[in-house]
Amino acid sequence: MAGLVIYNILKVAVTKRVREYGTLRAIGSEKGQLYALVTVQLLILCGLGLPIGLVFGMLSAKGILIAATRWLNPKLFLADSAQALDASIAGSDADILLLLVSVLATLLFTILASFPSARYAAQISPTEAMRGRSTKIRRRSRKGFVVLRHFMHA
Repeated sequence: MAGLVIYNILKVAVTKRVREYGTLRAIGSEKGQLYALVTVQLLILCGLGLPIGLVFGMLSAKGILIAATRWLNPKLFLADSAQALDASIAGSDADILLLLVSVLATLLFTILASFPSARYAAQISPTEAMRGRSTKIRRRSRKGFVVLRHFMHA
C-alpha cells in the first residue's frame, strides 16, 4: 500500500513538472540523467520524511497505547493491575532493528516507485512539453496481457 501511495505522489509531481523535464531534454540532457534526477529528488524527500515519520509514528503509537490502557481493563492486556501495565509500557522502547527494517522497506518501495515516473519523465518529447500539454506515453504491449485478452474473448 505504501508503494502505491509513493508512486501516485511521485507521478503527480512528475506530471506537474513536464515542462521542466522537456526543457532539460531540449538542452541536451540524456534519459539516464532524468532517471537520476527523479530518483535523487525522491530520495531527498525520503531523507526528510523518514525521520519525521519515525518520530511522529513512535509518539502516536505510545499515545494510543496509553489512551487505550486508560479506557480498557488491564486484564485485556494480560496485566494484573493498571500499575503493572504502566510499568510494562514505560519499559518498552522501540526496537532499533524493527525501525531499521521499516526504513529499508520504505527506501526499497521508494526506489521501485521512482522507476515508472522516471521513465515517464525521460520519454517526454521536448516539443510537446514546451507546448504545455500533457503527453500520453505509449506503453509497450506485454505478452502476458495479450494472452489474457485472448482467453477472455474466447
